[in-house]
Amino acid sequence: MLKSRDRLVFLDAEVTELRTKKEGIEDSIEYKRTDAFVEDFARNELNLIKPGEDVVVISTNTGISLENSIIGLTNGNSENDQNKSVFKQWLSILF
Repeated sequence: MLKSRDRLVFLDAEVTELRTKKEGIEDSIEYKRTDAFVEDFARNELNLIKPGEDVVVISTNTGISLENSIIGLTNGNSENDQNKSVFKQWLSILF
């Protein structure tokens, strides 16, 4: 009788655990059916963009740190570039 009771308690705990997992899976399925998930997947996994958006690619293979590029140490006019605003430095790097 004690073994049966212990088995029943164990099975009740297992049922509760499986119900929790089921709810999590159902929530995941529901989220994956939303437009937010589709957009996130398209942007991050498929590298797609919306019409009218611009893509900026920063290469890490240049051997020059991004910080040095921003403060203008790569173009020889570092004193002049250090007086520029950060926004203007980004513009000169990107365009």
